[in-house]
Amino acid sequence: MGEKIKEEVLSIEMPPDSIDDEVNLEDIEGEESIEQYIKEEDPLEEPLRNNVAIKGNSTADRDVYSNLDLSKLKREDRRCALIVILCNLKGEIKNSFLAQATGFTVKSVRRLRHRIERDQEDPFDMIPKQRTDSEAIRTVRDRHLVRQVEALIRQNRGISIRQIAHKIAGTDKSPSLATITRLVHEDLRYRSYSSRRGQFLSPRMMEKRVEVGTKLLNILKQPKESPMIWFFSDEKVFCQQQKHNRKNNWWLVRSPFEVARVKEVKFPAHVMVFGVVSSQGYVMPPYFFEDGLKLNADVYIEVLRTHVLPWIR
Repeated sequence: MGEKIKEEVLSIEMPPDSIDDEVNLEDIEGEESIEQYIKEEDPLEEPLRNNVAIKGNSTADRDVYSNLDLSKLKREDRRCALIVILCNLKGEIKNSFLAQATGFTVKSVRRLRHRIERDQEDPFDMIPKQRTDSEAIRTVRDRHLVRQVEALIRQNRGISIRQIAHKIAGTDKSPSLATITRLVHEDLRYRSYSSRRGQFLSPRMMEKRVEVGTKLLNILKQPKESPMIWFFSDEKVFCQQQKHNRKNNWWLVRSPFEVARVKEVKFPAHVMVFGVVSSQGYVMPPYFFEDGLKLNADVYIEVLRTHVLPWIR
């Protein structure tokens, strides 16, 4: 494609009559003398100036050009026109005029001229569209690689991105770890999550929960006595030792010796608290069990009889 465009550009030549000889303006004195010189040199210049450039009498002619849709021109066509103008005028033209004539920004024109004049690049190699970074990525992150990575993930959901890159490194393509990471996150839209914990439920346990839950809903919908007040109770052990999570608690330091230590003891101080809440929003004052007390059914019943029942009444 580049050779074909190069041949087309070389075939474009400026007519010899269109290049004026150098004129010494010091030999021409006065505005009228300059006008007379233009008329003598080119008799077609006067009607052109009067109709289009200077006088601007024909508004309809200007509307014809303003209504033209230049968006139909490809960027390669406009870049070719810019290079043709630069080659024919030997670069003696301002960047602002080139930008206005070709539709590029002044920054783009300046960058292209630097590549030709300073970097000595071949201007004919600049006409075809240059591949962008996102398109260059697709030479590695193509559909085949995406399907290959997705197949490895479906075989083992616990596989790491580093292991995926290590397995694909032995094939015809050897993408980097960063490429595999972007492929997993952007193309497949996968995210890494830690495994969840939950209560083991056998089929018998699930049936029992459904049965008990159904009975509780029936009692709530149709109580034996109306209005009926419901009480919810629970106990909680509060430990004095600081809570620490090695996965989430991180420190940004220069040395591991600068990381603060979390002090731990084998038998930390703790206290058990018992609380009751009613369905109408009433809250019983918390009850603190004695230190070292072993909680069993007898102790629990005693607390209900001596503390919870008087509060309810």
